[in-house]
Amino acid sequence: MLFRSGFGGGFGGGRGGRGGFGEVWVFDLLSRDTVRTELNLTETQKTKLEEVAKPFEEERRNLRGLFQGMRNPEEFQTRMEEMRKKQDELRKKAEEQVNEVLTSTQFTRYRQIFLQTLGTSALAREDVADDLKLTDDQKAQLKKVQDDFRAKQQQMGFFGSPEERQKLGEERDAALKAVLTADQQKEWDSRLGPKFESRSEEHTSELQSHSDLV
Repeated sequence: MLFRSGFGGGFGGGRGGRGGFGEVWVFDLLSRDTVRTELNLTETQKTKLEEVAKPFEEERRNLRGLFQGMRNPEEFQTRMEEMRKKQDELRKKAEEQVNEVLTSTQFTRYRQIFLQTLGTSALAREDVADDLKLTDDQKAQLKKVQDDFRAKQQQMGFFGSPEERQKLGEERDAALKAVLTADQQKEWDSRLGPKFESRSEEHTSELQSHSDLV
């Protein structure tokens, strides 16, 4: 019998910004009206971004094949790690092209919104870790916190209450931040920038809850 992961989310993303399996997809985030307004995109920029996005959609669809024929949870975890790596590589390629369309100010604000959407789970990302100059020991600590969080998430499954999930997320957030030095915490806060005021705080919270696997 094939193994069913139990994780929701497709690869089409949509206007929410979530690209599937916890990844916040670049062009879905940039398609949101609130983000476009925040960045003050011109009509020409909007058109260019839509054109740049098209070639990446086929690559994202191809990632679905990684999860075909799975037969056990261990295999799922292995493929999830491969998925995260490929998603991150694809995001980097996409951001390189987005950077050519946006001004430096716009791209900086986009990155701030991107990190805010991910929340503290972004601290375990390789690019963020490099920016904050984390030591190997700190990276290992962050990975352990994330791994423990995912294990508890899986154990909870679909039966956890919203309150239990919120508490689990808050505990994870506190543990991640505790790994940082005071200077690193200050640098992290500066990279987040001013709070992005989405028209729907509930929707933003949903995005963050689904970005926990990043």
